[in-house]
Amino acid sequence: MKFLIPEQPGTVATPTGPELLRPFQIAVEVSLSVGSRHSPIFPAILDTGHSHNFSIRHDQLRDWAGLALRQIGFIKVNQQIVPLAECDLVMDGVELKCLDGIAVYPDHHPAAPRLPLLGLRVLVRNGVRVVIEGRQVELTMK
Repeated sequence: MKFLIPEQPGTVATPTGPELLRPFQIAVEVSLSVGSRHSPIFPAILDTGHSHNFSIRHDQLRDWAGLALRQIGFIKVNQQIVPLAECDLVMDGVELKCLDGIAVYPDHHPAAPRLPLLGLRVLVRNGVRVVIEGRQVELTMK
C-alpha cells in the first residue's frame, strides 16, 4: 500500500460526512473484525506516535463501524480511564491482530481523538513494514 503524504490540509470522506485532514496526516482505510463479523470500511489516521493498537470514539464505533464490542479492560490516557474492547483490524484485506484490544473513548471524553488512530503497536506486532520516502513525500506499508 502506497500513500502520498499531504503537505496541505484536505478532507477525508467518512460515513457521517467529510472530516478535516491536516497536513502530514495519512488517512488509511480500515475495518473492524470480531470473529466472522466485519464492519464497513472507514478512515483512520496512521499515527506512529500513538503507542496503542487503535483508538476510536464510541460515537464513531456506533455510527461508522456498527459493531457492539466486548469490553476487556482499561488503560489510562493522560490520567483518564479509557475502556479497551476486543477487536481486530482489517487493512487492505489483511487482518491485523490486536491482542491488547482497541481503545474506545466514551462520548465527550476529554482525551478522545478527533478521528480514529491506527497506532504503532498493531503495526509492529503484526510485522508490517513501514517506509517513509521523504523526497517522494510518500509512505509505503507492506
